Amino acid sequence: MNLLKLTNLKLKQCDLADRTFDIFFEELQLTRHLQSIDQSHIIYPVIAQETERLFRIIYGFKIAEYCSRNEIEEMPAYILPRSSSIISLLLHKAEYHRQRSRELYPFEIMRFLRILVDNNISKEEIVKTAMPALGIVANEKLMGQYLSLTNIKPTIINFLIHKNASLKTWLVFNNIQSEAQKIFGTLISKTKPSLSIFEEIMINLKETALRDNKNLFDIIEELRLDEQVQNVDDSPQRKLTEIREIVFKARYPVISKHKEKIKESIAKIKIPPQVKIIWDKTFERKEIKVEFSINSIEDFKVCSRFVSSEDFRKLKNVYEEI
Repeated sequence: MNLLKLTNLKLKQCDLADRTFDIFFEELQLTRHLQSIDQSHIIYPVIAQETERLFRIIYGFKIAEYCSRNEIEEMPAYILPRSSSIISLLLHKAEYHRQRSRELYPFEIMRFLRILVDNNISKEEIVKTAMPALGIVANEKLMGQYLSLTNIKPTIINFLIHKNASLKTWLVFNNIQSEAQKIFGTLISKTKPSLSIFEEIMINLKETALRDNKNLFDIIEELRLDEQVQNVDDSPQRKLTEIREIVFKARYPVISKHKEKIKESIAKIKIPPQVKIIWDKTFERKEIKVEFSINSIEDFKVCSRFVSSEDFRKLKNVYEEI
C-alpha cells in the first residue's frame, strides 16, 4: 500500500451496489471498521479501483456505508488502476486487512479462493501466489479443503468465527444437510456450548451415520435430537449434557452400557457427602480417585469410618470392573 497514492474519494463516485469483493464476515467487519471512524472524520482509508464509470470498492464496504448513512461526502482512499488483475486486487485486499486488523478466517479464505477460481485463475498461480499472501501454506490439497467450505449456515459460521476455530474444525461442519444445520443452530443459541463439546457431538453423529450407512439427518431424527434441542429448560447446561450423552451412547453403545454398569455399582455403595468417587468415563485409564472434603473434626471422623468400612472395600470390585 505504501506505493499507492492516498487521495480523497467522493462517495458519489463509488458504485456501492458492487459487492464483488465484500468477503469479510459482516458482523465482525462492521465492529472493526467503525473503530476507524472518529465522528465525521475517516482515518482508515478504503481501497477502490477505477472502472469505466464509477469506482469499485475493494476494501472498506462498512466505511462506505457509514459515510452514506451519515452524509459524509468523501473518504480517504488508495486507488488501484483499471488494469489491475483480479489476483492483484485480492492480494492488495488481503495484505491490507492482515496488516491492519487480523489473520483471515477459514470461511473468508474460501471466499478469496472461490473468486480466483471463478475467474479462471490457474491452480498453480493460486497455490504459488495467492495462498502465501493469504497467510496459509501453499498446498493444492489445502486449497481444496478451503474451497469445500460451502453451504454453512450463518449461525454456525458466526459460532466458529467467534470461537476462532481452526480449518480442521470447520471441515467437521462441512457438507451437512440444511435441516441438520438448523437444529445445530438452535443448539448453539440455546445451550452456548464450548467449541470442543460442539465438535465432539458433531464428530460422534457423523461417525454414527457412517457406521450405520445413513445420512446425518436420519441419525438426528432417530435420536429425536430436534425435540431435545427445542425443549431446553431453565438449565441449558444440563440439557447439553443430556444431548451429549445421547449422542455418545449412539456412537459407543458397548462402552455406554459398561458406563451404566459402573454407575450402578457405585450407586449401591453408601458414600458419605464428604467423599467423592472419580473414575475415567472414557476407560482410557484404569483408576479410581477418592477425594475427601474435610472442614471439621466430624468430617474427618466420617471419612475415617468410610475408609474402614465394608463400603470402601466394595470399591475394589468397581475398580476390577473398569
